[in-house]
Parts: sequence; C-alpha cells; structure tokens
Amino acid sequence: MKKMLFAATITLMAACTPIDGYVIKGTIDGLKTGVVVLRNFSHDNPIAETTDIKNGKFVFTGKVTTPEPYYLNIEGQEGRLNFFLDNGEITLRTSIDSPYKMTLHGPATTLFAKSIDDVERTFYDAWPYDNQALVTEFQDAATSPERKSEIIRIVEDAEEHVADVQKKMSLEYAESHPISPYTAYILHQYIENLSIEELEIYLSALQQAHPDNRFVQDLAVVVPTIKATTEGQIAPDFTQHNPDGQPLTFSTIYTKNKLTMIDFWASWCGPCRRFNPILVALYKKYHSKGLEIVAVSLDNKPDNWTTAIAKDNLTWYHVSDLNGWNNAVVKQYNIRYIPQNIFVNAAGEIMGKRIAETDIDAFLASQLN
Repeated sequence: MKKMLFAATITLMAACTPIDGYVIKGTIDGLKTGVVVLRNFSHDNPIAETTDIKNGKFVFTGKVTTPEPYYLNIEGQEGRLNFFLDNGEITLRTSIDSPYKMTLHGPATTLFAKSIDDVERTFYDAWPYDNQALVTEFQDAATSPERKSEIIRIVEDAEEHVADVQKKMSLEYAESHPISPYTAYILHQYIENLSIEELEIYLSALQQAHPDNRFVQDLAVVVPTIKATTEGQIAPDFTQHNPDGQPLTFSTIYTKNKLTMIDFWASWCGPCRRFNPILVALYKKYHSKGLEIVAVSLDNKPDNWTTAIAKDNLTWYHVSDLNGWNNAVVKQYNIRYIPQNIFVNAAGEIMGKRIAETDIDAFLASQLN
C-alpha cells in the first residue's frame, strides 16, 4: 500500500486529467413540468440550486471544487435522489411514481459512490424483517422491555453489517485510487481506521492533487490533531464549565487519580444512554481503585443535559460548552462519533482510546489492579 501511495505522489500530474465543470442531465418519467432542487449534504457548506423541468427533462451545469454527496428532490414531491457530484457529465433517469429509484451514468467516482449506496438497498431488500412492522411493535405499549431490547439489537446489527461492508469497499477504493477526490471524502469518513503514517502519505498526495478541496484542507488540520492524541502522548488539557457554571480544568482531575476516563456523550445519544448503566456499575467497581470520569457532553440544551445526568445517576464530573458537535474539546480530540472514550493516567499520558464497551472492564482491571 505504501509503495502504491508513494508512486501515486510521484506520478500525480501524469495521472490527473482535469474536467472543467459538470453537466447533470435528468429525465423524470411521468412529470412534464415542475422545479427540481440540487443540494449538498453539508451543514457547514450548504449549497442549493433550482432549475425548471420542461417536458420531463432538466439540466444543471456548474463546477465543484469539492466533489461530495448531493441530492435532487422535486418540489412538492416526497423522496430524493442521492449521488456523488463530481465534475463531468452525469445522466440520470427516474420516475415520478418511484422517486427513490434511478438509473445513473457519470464519472467513475459517481458510479462507485452509487455502488456504496446500493449495498444498503440490496441488504434491506433481502432483510427478513419488515422495518415498519418493527417500528410499530417497538412503539406499542404492550411490547415488553425484553422485546424492545431485541428489536434494538436487530436494527443495530443490520446497520452495523451494512456499515462494515461499506467501510471495507470504501477503504479498498482509497487504496486503489489514492488521489481520487472520492478518496478525500472516504478519508474524511473513515479517518480513525487508518494509521498516522498512512494518513500522512495520503494527505501529501491529495494536497498536490486537490489543494482547494475542503475535505483535504480539513484533513490537513485533523491529521496533526490525531497525531497529538495517540496513545503515549500527553493528553491536551482543557477547561469547560460544569452544570453549576463553574470552570473545571481536566489536568486538575487526572493528576489526582490513577486513571481518568474522558467520556464523550450526550443526552440525545441513544447508545450513550444505553451504555450509562454499565458505566455506572464500572465506576462503582473501580472508583475506589483509582478511576475517575470526566464526561464531556455534546448537548446544546442545559436542561436536557442536567436531566439526563440525574436520571442516569451519573455521579462523576461533567463539563460542556453546550455547543453540540462544535464543542471545543470534541474538536481538540477529533471526536467523530459518540459514545467515545479516552483514558489518561496521573501523568497525563494517554493509555487507551476508543476502547470497546465490551472491553472496558478488562482494560480497567489491567490498569488498576
């Protein structure tokens, strides 16, 4: 892999053929006129354009500096068409009667992204459960707590399977196409699955190929952050306010304990709330042996935050700046999903991170016994 990436860096200019902009040509069977909207999925960089449908056809033209997921929807109609917008010619066809389905032709990046999306559709087409029936059963007051837990496991197992297949396909694509703009998007999604050395090699190649791509620019900031928070490094210090509005500095906690866990969570996070009873039991088991917890919340509503703390009986330290995913500590530690954890010893050294929920007990026993 490393040889391939280095070779890609050297042969970069010969390998890249610039395409000046995109043309999206669409056909909607069963609809003569209307308005279609083109939007991207970004919350930080939202883009929206509209065009008229004439005789069932429409055209968008433009140019993207950052190829990324976009979608089309027809005003007044349910459903949307998801696709990866890259520069080049894209043709698609759908029907007003089946707005979720489409045929698509276009750049290789666009077609590969569709194959990633198709994994989910193919899986659920063969899934032995009726999703709506599961939702109805879960919401039924007569459904037992045990059955509700079983339904949650069924759904989560399905989601995990789809995610694993998509991740494998994506990382294999990145290895084979190290300077593709879709690889920049993949790395942004799966950055935690690669080593620092791999990330730095990818980043060097992508910066030469796509210096203005915002995913590449973000990687240039994030990769050093990940490097600074790997095991063996001194944990970056931070200060945030507790629920009483008092500032709490992380280093004043970890220096007093053998092991301190930073628990990234939120009141709105279902997996976090389901894990809290387990974490409460672990805290009772290991607190006297030197474990402390500092929970960093991604909440943005103080009442939701404090209510969840009380309801789940979370008796350890809590801090937040109530900025949700824009929490300063979240960015400082490059947290991209929750729940997530980092463990720090009394010297501030990072001893572990992203320890699986099923492995935390054994990890704590190894560190504190």
